[in-house]
Amino acid sequence: MKKISVLVCLVALVGCEAKEALNATKGMPGEMRVMQNEMVKTNEAVRLQKLALSLDRMFSDQNTDIMTPPPSGMLSGAKKFAEFATSQELIEQVYAWLLEINEQVPDESLRVNGSFPKEVVQRVDFQKMQRLVAIQAVAGFTPDFKVREIVDVQIQSGGVYQEAAYTFLAARGFFIADYLVSRKILSRKVNNLEKLNSGLSELRNLKYIFDLGLGERVALKVTGFLDPSKNIDLVLDPGIVGSLRESLLSSASVDMEEKYRTGELTKTVRALESL
Repeated sequence: MKKISVLVCLVALVGCEAKEALNATKGMPGEMRVMQNEMVKTNEAVRLQKLALSLDRMFSDQNTDIMTPPPSGMLSGAKKFAEFATSQELIEQVYAWLLEINEQVPDESLRVNGSFPKEVVQRVDFQKMQRLVAIQAVAGFTPDFKVREIVDVQIQSGGVYQEAAYTFLAARGFFIADYLVSRKILSRKVNNLEKLNSGLSELRNLKYIFDLGLGERVALKVTGFLDPSKNIDLVLDPGIVGSLRESLLSSASVDMEEKYRTGELTKTVRALESL
């Protein structure tokens, strides 16, 4: 706006000091760059603050007292973290959580007669379970374009966090299948198009993982629980997409309200059948 006002002055007021007006505009590009840099810094500070708040929300005592099913507060924090974090930050955080789960142990001074007391084992394993649920929730809520960035950089190009990326994909797959589809959609009647389309979207995200052709490398393997019975080694079942698809179609065929039985429903059904 300042450049425009100076230009108007030069054209309309021939008698004004044109040289002085022009000199006043010389500093504008530099000033604008400074302002732009300050805006970038401010936006980044706000983003980082949102990341910190989402982490706090995920692991606050009130949101982690019961882990099955995952608390809504923890899930909302995970969703925000997945939204505001970059793909690099996401995979670095998953890697850090995996280290906590698989390698952290209590201080040796806590042992009694050579073993950790039951209350210590329960407390530490519960903290590890919190991290495991966080990995699944964050991976499950991660936007599709960030998932593809993680795959491109860490898996296809052989990045530093390649192994963590395999775990990330497995955690995402299990969260989509077990929570976003089975618990969130199929636990109720699929009686409108929004629910069916949501199921279609999630199954497409799930199918993408299998279409990568990574096989059993995409596994959710945890070995660090003090109680070894809690350790897991799970591989995504390729048949899960077909199974969930049939459940969605079956529920929709029975429960879909009449007003939604239109061409749009036919289009969504065909898209599901093509998966």
